[in-house]
Amino acid sequence: MTIEEAINLGAEKQRAGRLADAEALYRHSLALQPDLLEGHFNLGTVLDRLGRWPDAIAAFREAMRIRPDFPRAHWNLGASLLRQGDFVNGFAEYEWRAQVPELRINRVKSPRPQWRGEELGGRRILLYAEQGFGDSIQFARFIPEVARRGGKVLLGCQRDLTALLGRLPGVETCLPQPGPAPADFSFHCTLPSLPYALGTTLATIPAPRAYLTADPAKSELWRSRLAKGEQKRVGFVWAGRPTHQDDMNRSIALSRLAPLAAVANIQWFSLQKGPAALAKAEFPAAMNDWTAELTDYDDTAAMIEHLDLIITVDTSVAHLAGALGRPAWVLIPFVPDWRWMLERNDSPWYPSLRLFRQPRIGDWETTIAIVAEALKNA
Repeated sequence: MTIEEAINLGAEKQRAGRLADAEALYRHSLALQPDLLEGHFNLGTVLDRLGRWPDAIAAFREAMRIRPDFPRAHWNLGASLLRQGDFVNGFAEYEWRAQVPELRINRVKSPRPQWRGEELGGRRILLYAEQGFGDSIQFARFIPEVARRGGKVLLGCQRDLTALLGRLPGVETCLPQPGPAPADFSFHCTLPSLPYALGTTLATIPAPRAYLTADPAKSELWRSRLAKGEQKRVGFVWAGRPTHQDDMNRSIALSRLAPLAAVANIQWFSLQKGPAALAKAEFPAAMNDWTAELTDYDDTAAMIEHLDLIITVDTSVAHLAGALGRPAWVLIPFVPDWRWMLERNDSPWYPSLRLFRQPRIGDWETTIAIVAEALKNA
């Protein structure tokens, strides 16, 4: 088998989820050409999916040795280091994501400098969203620190987040994205680059119990509708955005979550939006669905404030519940997104979250059984 055949067949096996076969084919290509860039990089991606993270990091480093300016290797290495808690090196490598074309990272084109953590002395700084809703919620925690360093913050974020994030201390103006960038600012920085600019380590993550609040008037309306009774009020999300690059691993078919419906004294509330919401009939227990009234994240936040618990897959609702300081259980795939790190059942980003992890690739049944038992005892 030629090098090209091994690489192409390995990619085909990898897409089909046959990771051991893909690993063998990539190793075959490297036996034929030890300095093959694609061989080391592709091997790293497979080892990462297999949960062999030290070996994956070594493979990404080999790819970078062969081509030091290879953005995808830097970006993957960054995610792997962050997952293991090495924030200093991880966030530095993670900055390469802007050069990875398939990520389509939104960056302001401006002659003004990118902010690197210096004192701002009352000057305006444009902070803006770059990726998904969850990322914006997670990294918005750093905005008050930018204000403490003398910044007058112009915040650009997704339209559905403007009301919620616009109330953060230090935000002078909140601008919906997409839209034109303001003209009057001295520095700019994307929200996910703030921890790098601020030199954030695992020990210095700003993680108050809550840093976001819902609109008081909206919250009061939900208080009256969600009056506390004998049943535990549980919000539920089982799927993320289908276009997410890892959605097949993080989202769960609602039928697989049926064991949760057997737990007594639970009143279920759907927080599910998007196409997956149509599947709610697959859940054996009755589910209240007022999602048509949740027109943005401020509405969702107001409802969440009056639920006893949120159970969700890895979606923006997990970030929202954590940022509000509300109890939430998050179902995490075997290969987690870097921010959930490894092994631990808590989150250094969100004190109110509890993580339930897959013990092996594709095994949601074990995880769901553990969640169901925990729910009985909650």
